[in-house]
Amino acid sequence: LRLVRSSDKPEGSGAILARLLQLAIPITLGSAATSIVTLIDNNLVMGQLQSVFQTVHGMTESAALDTARDLYGIYGKSMAVYNLPFSLMVPLTACIVPAVSACRARRDHLGCQRITESALRVGILLSLPMGVGLIVLGGPIMGLLYPEIDTAIAGPLMSVLGMAAVFVSVQVLCNSVLQANNMVNLPVLVVVIGGAVKIVVNYVLVGNPDILINGAPVGTLCCFFIVSLIELIIIRRAVPSPPRFTRVFVKPVLASVVMGAAVWAVYGLMVNVLTISSKLATLLAIGVGVVVYLVLVLSLRALSKEDLELMPKGDKIAKILRIR
Repeated sequence: LRLVRSSDKPEGSGAILARLLQLAIPITLGSAATSIVTLIDNNLVMGQLQSVFQTVHGMTESAALDTARDLYGIYGKSMAVYNLPFSLMVPLTACIVPAVSACRARRDHLGCQRITESALRVGILLSLPMGVGLIVLGGPIMGLLYPEIDTAIAGPLMSVLGMAAVFVSVQVLCNSVLQANNMVNLPVLVVVIGGAVKIVVNYVLVGNPDILINGAPVGTLCCFFIVSLIELIIIRRAVPSPPRFTRVFVKPVLASVVMGAAVWAVYGLMVNVLTISSKLATLLAIGVGVVVYLVLVLSLRALSKEDLELMPKGDKIAKILRIR
């Protein structure tokens, strides 16, 4: 046997560390987009509210600060609920990157397409009904979770944030798809664009005496709508064998709209006709919404066993729901 010396030389530790940082820093910043936007909120919104109360309403500095804190406290509680759909995306995104990367290593473009479609579809199926529920029952849900809160203020905030929650979830999923396809810098650049939009919208709307705190969730909605739209366009044009968006969005949107209408009708019937308390009506309406949504998802075959395999315990969920 003839031994052949290899000319390959391992990279030094410094070069390996540099390559890891080149990947890790953009991925970390892209994943922290929601936290970055929240930091923008903390400083800009409070400053604008205090400025309006001092200059327009003639309050003292301390009184303006206290009033601004009260309004921002209500907004902060709404943000805590708004973050729930986003938190459910984290386990799913952890499955996307290795699965897509493995397909890329095998040059299996159809496999990449299938996994990307499944991940986006599962994410939308989870986040969209929650977002629609928050839109329809924003005030009642806030009243249920925070009995002392002013639902006249919290309700509209929650409804707008419900729409934003859907786009935040889409953005998180798109980030993972782009990262899996070695586009780690693009999500950071897109978040910068979205953050700039939010700063402008917050500055203009929150600084308007007729809008005030109601402008903050609008800024969040505009930010993540633009971010998710740009990233979907990038995925469509730059990713080999891109996902088919009609298969991703059509059935979940249809099921969520019907569910939202059912929840709205049930809550209105219970409160206005049957005179049931708002808290009990909210719980019953949510229960009806869950049942209606599950029936629609199963009847429309919006979810497959392959989709569930991306989720933790997906096989067991498929057996329970009898999805093949």
